[in-house]
Amino acid sequence: MVAFHWRDRKPEHYLCTGSAMTESTIGRKVKQVGSITVQCPAAVNDYQRWMGGVDVHDRLHLRKFSLQTSTKFVKYYKSLFLGFIDLVLVNTYIWHKKTATITGTAAMTRGEWHAVL
Repeated sequence: MVAFHWRDRKPEHYLCTGSAMTESTIGRKVKQVGSITVQCPAAVNDYQRWMGGVDVHDRLHLRKFSLQTSTKFVKYYKSLFLGFIDLVLVNTYIWHKKTATITGTAAMTRGEWHAVL
């Protein structure tokens, strides 16, 4: 396990498993200069390459159809359980959208998807 700090546009903290601390390069845009290449740890480059699916999940999880944020409980485990249900619902919706693009059919909106479930 490796923990490190790297400053990009703002400070970023990483905790990685299975990633070597080798150097890599990443492209950045600077207003006065244009595009430049910056040295960075390989884990930063991996994160930039593979973060797309995580961002989609986080964006969908925080929308208006969240069960976890719609109700308040005194017991933490009830909210945690609803968080897991949200996770399952978001993952099945993402799977539905990917399947629809592969088969060439129209994907349902998220509201229609929840109504069907």
